[in-house]
Amino acid sequence: MSFIAAVLILNLDTADAFIAFSNLLNKPCQMAFFRVDHGLMLTYFAAFEVFFEENLPKLFAHFKKNNLTPDIYLIDWIFTLYSKSLPLDLACRIWDVFCRDGEEFLFRTALGILKLFEDILTKMDFIHVAQFLTRLPEDLPAEEFFASIAAVQMQSRNKKWAQEDMAAHVGASRTPQEVMEHYVSMYIHGNLGKACIPDTIPNRVTDHTCPSGGPLSPSLTTPLPPLDISVAEQQQLGYMPLRDDYEIEYDQDAETLISGLSVNYDDDDVEIELKRAHVDMYVRKLKERQRRKNIARDYNLVPAFLGKDKKEKEKAAKRKVTKEEKELRLKLRPLYQFMSCKEFDDLFENMHKEKMLRAKIRELQRYRRNGITKMEESAEYEAARHKREKRKENRNTGGSKRGKEDGKDGEFAAIEHLPGFELLSDREKVLCSSLNLSPARYVTVKTIIIKDHLQKRQGVPAKSRLPGYLDKVLKKRILNFLTESGWISRDAS
Repeated sequence: MSFIAAVLILNLDTADAFIAFSNLLNKPCQMAFFRVDHGLMLTYFAAFEVFFEENLPKLFAHFKKNNLTPDIYLIDWIFTLYSKSLPLDLACRIWDVFCRDGEEFLFRTALGILKLFEDILTKMDFIHVAQFLTRLPEDLPAEEFFASIAAVQMQSRNKKWAQEDMAAHVGASRTPQEVMEHYVSMYIHGNLGKACIPDTIPNRVTDHTCPSGGPLSPSLTTPLPPLDISVAEQQQLGYMPLRDDYEIEYDQDAETLISGLSVNYDDDDVEIELKRAHVDMYVRKLKERQRRKNIARDYNLVPAFLGKDKKEKEKAAKRKVTKEEKELRLKLRPLYQFMSCKEFDDLFENMHKEKMLRAKIRELQRYRRNGITKMEESAEYEAARHKREKRKENRNTGGSKRGKEDGKDGEFAAIEHLPGFELLSDREKVLCSSLNLSPARYVTVKTIIIKDHLQKRQGVPAKSRLPGYLDKVLKKRILNFLTESGWISRDAS
């Protein structure tokens, strides 16, 4: 029994192993061998010898000649479910089929072993056969072994043996033929057989996989197609394309909620509900992580970070985006997390159309107020209005002063709404504005340069990992600025 328990403990926890152990012992064959029920064991041995004689007649005759009975080798095999006699990997595969097909496969395996070594066993005497079968070779060829098992026929052609066995069980008052006819008429073709034997046998295999949409279901995190980026860019992002994961995910410690959970048979209702709450919290974190991935993929944030979106936008023939449209996009940025990229683009285009229509309506209303009723007259009116506005502009002497003040106030207008602007000093804001570099990208480049500088000072070889969107001119300007500001030494720059 210790061999069976060892295999179970290797694959299950203690409680589940004990339950499986009890279920295995409740099998009729295992119970007979465990209780040493001689009568039932002899019945199993007799049935085994029938199939032995039909499948391996030459070896069966050799065993009979040497008085080799099945109990010499079968007890050790069946009692331990081959976990003592076979290598562990082969024994586990035997267990898999045994759990599916039942006790018959144990005897089929025994015949497969005898068939595999038939040529060797026929040349041995009683002592050597007994020693060989109780200690099988450890280097059993797996493919040949299972091929031998598959070649064994377990449907006996000896009808006389089956009938006589049933007749002996019923009693001496019935002949084997009467027992056979009674069984067929009552249990096969009779009302009992029709009621018990279904026309179609249903599939008894239980699907233990998690239902779609359930807790920890794979459908909750449907994998997206991998990003089309180079190996260097993958290393820069810490991206693993085969898993569509990053080295550092959103809420990196989310798995700690369930990593230590285990369902024990002695858990009370409060503990079970607490564990369910942990699983629910973990599922919500997974959904949020996947939602952020979907947003990043939908809005092409990775190509934007790598500077690829500019090239794609240049290739695409689109209208020029005005300053007002850029400001409107910045104001609508919080809507990104609630809408897909296509939905947001449609919304923005519709808002742009609405703005254009409103402007056109105001223009037409102004024409009506000025007595213009035809489109041909509007061109003359616009030309005259343009001349009047130009004369007013020329008469305005304070325009230059106001222009200077407006220029001073709008010095950082292009970058003040971008993320990371508040982290920059005044000099850094001027630098980013002059280089037309976003604050987030500047902070990234600054972090990489300072980190490489510190590693070189400590004697650690550091390979430059600057982003691809940083050309030599920008790099030189930023290095000079960091050197003048005292962030790095001059020898490093």
